Amino acid sequence: MISSPGATRGFTPQPPSRPAPYIVPKRGGIDSVYGLYLGGSPLNDRYEQTVLPRLTYRYATQCRNVKTISSIEQQLMNARDGVTTLKFDGRLEATIGSSTEIGKERFLTLLGRRVEEHGQETFYYAKNANDEVVNIIDHSHNFTVDMIVSEYEMRANFDNTNNEAFDEFEMRDIALSRLVVESLLTSTFYEKMLIRYGHRPDFKLLPGSGLLMMALESCNSSVSHVS
Repeated sequence: MISSPGATRGFTPQPPSRPAPYIVPKRGGIDSVYGLYLGGSPLNDRYEQTVLPRLTYRYATQCRNVKTISSIEQQLMNARDGVTTLKFDGRLEATIGSSTEIGKERFLTLLGRRVEEHGQETFYYAKNANDEVVNIIDHSHNFTVDMIVSEYEMRANFDNTNNEAFDEFEMRDIALSRLVVESLLTSTFYEKMLIRYGHRPDFKLLPGSGLLMMALESCNSSVSHVS
């Protein structure tokens, strides 16, 4: 008689293991149709989303899976390296006669739209001098590069267990957030920023909000020199 598997003396069959539970992003969710996504809401002073969870998914570009990420990266890189898309060249007003250059205000408007479309609000909410968490794009005049760096270091600190800390999905999204900003900058202006800030060891580590403030400070500096 052939003994069945598991009949060996002392062996106790084990039930099949269950797959690990799906980790839900702090600031995002898991859509029943499209899967895991990020963002979709402003943040309050506790870095919590203010929109009801069932309403935070709005764009496919909020999704975070290999296929979507690859598509987003390619589109942003094409826009960054192309010369036919709308871009900011570091001037308050666009050059007269240019069909692709945009001024400062249009740049901020387009960036705000891109941030929402890509679910990256988390990188654009920070504490101001009054300890209030506000939208950096809407209140850019109240922030400096150093303030954004301090915010990033606090939220990216591995030992920070508070709600404001970036989760693993947000940490993986930092490079993509930079691409969003880079796609709206002319290569000439980016090179100027590189000359001014490239010596910083954190230049390529900061999220898009850091790159935004560098762009705005470079723009303001140019205006000051002209005036």
